[in-house]
Amino acid sequence: MTIARNSISDLEAIAAMPGLEEMSESIAPFCVGSTDPVSMLIFCAGQWPVGARNELASLMKYTSVWETMRESASRVGRILPRRPPTHDQLRHLRDRAGVGIGAQVALALSPAMKALTLDVGLLGPSGPANLVSPNRANTGYCDGTTFTPLTDNWFDGRTGEFHGNTRSKDGLNPRWAATFYGKNAERDKNGSRGLPIALMGAHGELRWQRVVTGVSMYFDRNETGASMGLFHQAVEIYGAGLHAFAYDRLLAGKFIREVMLAGVMPLVEMKGASPHDPHVAVPEGLQYKLGNKSQPKPLAIARALETITHPVGGGRCAHQIWALDGMLRSCPPDEHRPNFDSDILQRSDLRFHEDANGSRSLVGHYEVPCRHGDVKFRFDHSGQRMGSSHECALADWVRPIHIPLEAPHLRGFRVDVESVFRTAKGAETLFGRASSLEPDFFLLDIVGFALWQNAIAWDVHASQHTVCGQHCAAAVARKANRSAQS
Repeated sequence: MTIARNSISDLEAIAAMPGLEEMSESIAPFCVGSTDPVSMLIFCAGQWPVGARNELASLMKYTSVWETMRESASRVGRILPRRPPTHDQLRHLRDRAGVGIGAQVALALSPAMKALTLDVGLLGPSGPANLVSPNRANTGYCDGTTFTPLTDNWFDGRTGEFHGNTRSKDGLNPRWAATFYGKNAERDKNGSRGLPIALMGAHGELRWQRVVTGVSMYFDRNETGASMGLFHQAVEIYGAGLHAFAYDRLLAGKFIREVMLAGVMPLVEMKGASPHDPHVAVPEGLQYKLGNKSQPKPLAIARALETITHPVGGGRCAHQIWALDGMLRSCPPDEHRPNFDSDILQRSDLRFHEDANGSRSLVGHYEVPCRHGDVKFRFDHSGQRMGSSHECALADWVRPIHIPLEAPHLRGFRVDVESVFRTAKGAETLFGRASSLEPDFFLLDIVGFALWQNAIAWDVHASQHTVCGQHCAAAVARKANRSAQS
């Protein structure tokens, strides 16, 4: 069997990457006899660069690859057993662990990757966050996708009918991928075959500076819930190092408020907002329409928030504060069809505050334009207003920062997220040829993918460990020098 040199280098990096001991604690209780839990994690991650678990087992059995990996691990003080794990050992581990092993390993991934993330220069404390221009290295991104197996076998749980190839080892139990349906069964009759996965990570300015910090799975298309769970996990681990959060599907108002209350700036896009137009007339039918905040809106959304007054001579002057597609504007309170002035409330600062009870809020101080003089206005973006039937977050109507889709850093995050998924889906042969299609074991394979990606980032960062890592680091340095000279 032959294998490309860069795949060997990936296996070397996986064997020496930090964090495996911490993660192996979650599967150690299920390992018996001579089974080494760290080696099992290396096996789960190593199947990705090779292409399939069977091929990796054969590679370790008939070549000196395992000795090369042992030597790589020994350079960082890690002692691997003399013999590599086998395909049967991994299968026995899964049989012994049953349901739950994938979720346990996924939960252990985030804290175990903390040292690596900080080592490559991401999500580390870097002073007060600049809320107007978020720092890329201190921003977490999250997105979800459905990993589809190569096999076309599937079982329709609603009709009890099996579709696809019925051949199997025992002739009785052919493998099939689980099918997940959305909330609307009529519009989602076929569902999604595979496993819906959410990943969270961090990116720097350098090409190799990419680390997956969390993995989770979701059902019933509940991608947002899984992503928010990963977000809170990252806040607990990185604390002040996480300054901003980008979610590729755009967060709804209640989730924006949830992010703000954690002391993190949510990066949002308001496609319909036009802050620089001289006048913005809001059609009457849109004045109290909240709309769907999870997708970009083609029309402006407006809502009256409150009326503020201030003394002028012997009387009082009043201004009605409106939310217009995420921005704050004002108009005289007696206008039935308001035509907002182009002078938006000017933001003097936007900072997180914490009260004695530990509750956080994102407060901005604004100046309301008035012919009698400027009027100070304090606005809590994470606050709430009482609605007609339920308590509504102000983040439903006023987004804390207007980020256009063309913003370079946000576009960069979208590209990076897509590249991660393209890499994963490019290895679909793994799922059809050698991977269990049970969701919990499927998740264990996705954790292996995350470890593989992180090992590449660590390898280039270390730049002296493997030949491939040295070449990549040299190429990155040359590119940086050319950019600096130009």
